[in-house]
Amino acid sequence: EVIVFEIGGCKYCAAFRDNLGARYLASTTNQAAPMRFVDVGRLDPQSFQLRSDINTVPTIVLMQDGQEVDRVEGYPLAELLFGMVKSRVGSSAQ
Repeated sequence: EVIVFEIGGCKYCAAFRDNLGARYLASTTNQAAPMRFVDVGRLDPQSFQLRSDINTVPTIVLMQDGQEVDRVEGYPLAELLFGMVKSRVGSSAQ
C-alpha cells in the first residue's frame, strides 16, 4: 500500500493529488500497491508503523505488511515514485 500523508491547505499536497496522484491512481501500479491519502491533521501518523515522524507534506510512504519499507518526502518526480513502488512490488507494477 502507498500512503500519502498530506494536510489541508497545502498547495503542494493539492498539486500532488491532482497531478501525480491522479496519474498513479489510474495506473496498473495502483493495482499492485493501492494508494490512499491520509490527512495528518485528522489522523495521527503515530497510528502507523513508521520509521520516523512525518515532518514534510506530502510524504509518500510505501507500506508492506503494515510497516514502512520506503518513503519519499515532498513532491517527487514521477520516476522516483513509480520506481520506489516497482522496486518493492516487482514487475507486476507498470
